[in-house]
Amino acid sequence: SPAERAETHRAFRDEMERARRTDAERAQRRRAARRKERRAAEQRAQRAAEESRRAPSETRSAEREDRRRAAGANSARSARRRSAAGQQRRAKPRRAPASGSVPPIDRIAAALDARGWAEAAAALRERYRGNGGVAPASVEIVLSVTLDGAQFDAALVVAAPGTALAAPLLDQAMQRAVEEEVPFAFAMNERMFRQSIVRQRSRTNPTTMERFPSPEELREALVEHFAEVGAEGAEPGRAGGDRGPANFGRLFR
Repeated sequence: SPAERAETHRAFRDEMERARRTDAERAQRRRAARRKERRAAEQRAQRAAEESRRAPSETRSAEREDRRRAAGANSARSARRRSAAGQQRRAKPRRAPASGSVPPIDRIAAALDARGWAEAAAALRERYRGNGGVAPASVEIVLSVTLDGAQFDAALVVAAPGTALAAPLLDQAMQRAVEEEVPFAFAMNERMFRQSIVRQRSRTNPTTMERFPSPEELREALVEHFAEVGAEGAEPGRAGGDRGPANFGRLFR
C-alpha cells in the first residue's frame, strides 16, 4: 500500500542517515589521530632542534664571559670605560616601532579573528612561531564547525604571508584537503584569499579577507555538501532543487 511504501522509504532514509553519520564520525576520529601524531612528531623535532642549538650557544656564552673577565683583570680602567659606555647605551631612548610594522602572519590572524575564527587565528600564530624559530613559507590549519552537536572538519587553510595567491598555493591546499578528507580548501595571504570546492576542483578569483566566510556561512556550506553527497542518484549541483555544490559559490562572493 502507499502507506507501507512511504514507511519503508522513511526507514531506508533513516538508515542511510545513520550510516552517513557513523562514517563521518569514524573519519573524524581518524583525522584527529593523524593530526595528534603529526603534532607529536613536530614537537619532538622542535625539541631536538632546540637541544642541538643550546649546546653551541652555551659554549659561546662561556667563551665571551672568559674574554670579559680577562679584559677586566688586565685593565680596570678599560672595565670602567665599558661600564660607562654601557650606561650611556641603556640611557638612550628606544625608538617607537614604525607604523605598519605588524607581521603579516598577525594580519592574517587578525582577519580570521574578525570573521569569527578566534581559535583558528590563535592556532595560526602558534604554528607559525613554533617552527623552531624559523619562519615557515606557509602554515596549514583546519577549520571545524559544530553540526548537530558534533564537530566536523570543514576546510583546510594554507596561509602564506606575503605570497601571491598563484595556482600552486591553492593546489597545495586542495591536495591537503583531499588527504584530510575535508570538502573545502582555502589559500590566503594577509590581504586576499582563494577558495575551492574539492569535489568539483573549482577555483575562485582572489577575494578580500573582509569577505572570508564566517563559521555560520561555512556551516551552511557543509550542510549543503552533506545533502548533495548523501542524495541518492542526484546529479552534481541538483540535489533538492537549488541546493548542492553548484550554488556553494554564492557563500563566498
